[in-house]
Amino acid sequence: MTEGDYQNSNPTPQLTPSIKSNWWRLIVYLVFFLISTGIFTFPIFLFFPEVFGNYDLIENNAAYLLSSQAATFAGVIATTYMISKEIEYKSLVSYRLSLNLRSLGAGFLLGVLIMAIIGIAFHVFGLVHFSYQGFSSTIIVSFLSYLLVALIEEIIFRGYVLTNMQEKNTEFWAATLSSILFGLLHFGNDHFTWIGCATIAISGYLMAIMALKSGSISSAVGFHWSWNFVQGPILGFAVSGHAEMGVFQVNSTVTDVLTGGKFGEEGSILVALFTLTLAVYFSSKTIFADQKKTSGTLHR
Repeated sequence: MTEGDYQNSNPTPQLTPSIKSNWWRLIVYLVFFLISTGIFTFPIFLFFPEVFGNYDLIENNAAYLLSSQAATFAGVIATTYMISKEIEYKSLVSYRLSLNLRSLGAGFLLGVLIMAIIGIAFHVFGLVHFSYQGFSSTIIVSFLSYLLVALIEEIIFRGYVLTNMQEKNTEFWAATLSSILFGLLHFGNDHFTWIGCATIAISGYLMAIMALKSGSISSAVGFHWSWNFVQGPILGFAVSGHAEMGVFQVNSTVTDVLTGGKFGEEGSILVALFTLTLAVYFSSKTIFADQKKTSGTLHR
């Protein structure tokens, strides 16, 4: 064996994280995220002092909305970079933080398809009535805003948290634990319901499967982006408790348990069951299918 062969057969070992506990690293990540986001957000308060007074006057202001989300995006990038370099000694790609336009587009189309199926089903079965309101310039702001929301939450949950959970868990449990945390993130949202929390967690599980199987958060970002955008600014439902003025206006004809009420489609028991069905199906085709193959190989 030559010296070159020896070096190739003995790659540099991965450095051990300076904080060994996964849960403590999650806490450190959260603390740094809050600090860094606060730092990037502070200058915005100088231009929008109303945020400390009557927030209702500013919350739908396009400039404030995009600038505050851009600041949060900068905060999550800074936090993930710092944790990766100073504590976990990993590259950003190891958290699946890579861009694949084809996967992004495929995820986006899947989200559009699911939201369209739900909206059409609600209308056909008489659960809601849609009235056309028309397009406005605000839809462009919403399109960009929900892209930033998707990027922020996917970097955190299908990027950092999922990778963190996968260190000591199977893919199934890593996806499950990260998705439960994702659902609980929305606990403080307006008009919160446990059905809505469950639906969000299950959709998070679907996005975790996408990230695990593709090796990138791109498809999950696309799915998350269109799931919110079509649900709110297009169909007119609230998005995780946040009221939206959509291209259509929604008028419910039945109980909120079926339509989601003020929390939006995600608060519907029907959407929760439909999303759960998709999660079980895709799990059987991906995670559990891979486990069966591995088990079969080991027993040969």
